[in-house]
Amino acid sequence: MLKSEALKSSKGNFEALVAINNACVEDLQWWVDNIENAFKPVERPKADITIHTDAFKMGWGAVVNKTAIESQEHINSLELKALFMGLKSFYRNLQHKHVQAFMDNTTAVAYVNSMGGTKSTQVNKLAKEVWNWCIEHGVHLTATHIPGSTNVDADKESRHFNDNTEWMLRPDIFKQLVGKFGSPNIDLFASRLNRQVSCFASWRPDPEATHIDAFSIDWSKFFFYAFPPFSLVAQCLQKVEWDQAEGIIVVPNWPTQPWFSKLMQLLTETPWIIPKSKTTLQLPWDVHRVHPLHSNLTLLACQISGNLMKHKVYLQQQQVLLSAPGDPVLENYTKATLTDGRHTVVRGRLISFDLL
Repeated sequence: MLKSEALKSSKGNFEALVAINNACVEDLQWWVDNIENAFKPVERPKADITIHTDAFKMGWGAVVNKTAIESQEHINSLELKALFMGLKSFYRNLQHKHVQAFMDNTTAVAYVNSMGGTKSTQVNKLAKEVWNWCIEHGVHLTATHIPGSTNVDADKESRHFNDNTEWMLRPDIFKQLVGKFGSPNIDLFASRLNRQVSCFASWRPDPEATHIDAFSIDWSKFFFYAFPPFSLVAQCLQKVEWDQAEGIIVVPNWPTQPWFSKLMQLLTETPWIIPKSKTTLQLPWDVHRVHPLHSNLTLLACQISGNLMKHKVYLQQQQVLLSAPGDPVLENYTKATLTDGRHTVVRGRLISFDLL
């Protein structure tokens, strides 16, 4: 790359002097450190695993043995980024293997097989990142061109992107919750785009995910943060009980839902109501987009635990709700919640929700 730029500036004079830049020094130092161990096979052995990748302006896709993934990327180096994301997403199956990548972009294929190139600084840098990752994980990578018309699975994944799954709590609101409840060490329902903490579980293979499928891991090992799809709230509460787990969960303040009473029975701290706002929820790549339910959606942040003793300790600190003479004792009562959305009753104790 440096040589090509120098020849352009000197109008093709091969006798001209070239000043070595930092990037060149780094490359030379790599060879000094790895010259004895670096090699490239003359023959290409049969591939252990094949990976098909494709890119589109709204996303990328990769397929390994018919397993599909997707995410968001853009612009010209997209094809190499799609390959890189695919490799990182499936790395557990690729270590110490020969991986043959099928791509419908001839430039990306050339940069992979040549371990870089001289036409584009950006793509060359990305090719180096790909190969450094491959070396670190013992992956021997080769690339083969495939016509776009036959790259069906990867092309489908690159064009199938649903941003409705990427809404996240505004980061400054999340920091307020951390100040109230403590710092979680895993985000159970996230992607590399909307994660709130570095360790996260994704619902499909993700290049930076620590875990795949939150329901497949033991939550008791973490102080978790969960902002689950609303349809999975009941399943999350059940998982908290089974695993005796503890953490923060953000849910809609919907007291008429069947799972709401179970949520109240797992509380260990005062719940916090997150006020309605057009900016409460945001998309990581379009912070100005407004959530379609913003005018009707009030969120509730709760610290919960599957350890019932912690819940009992919390209840004992709450006010006893006294009944009028002759009236039955109120054990669990949602009428107050339905009235103002800031109170409920659990086992004869009044639970008040604070406003964040």
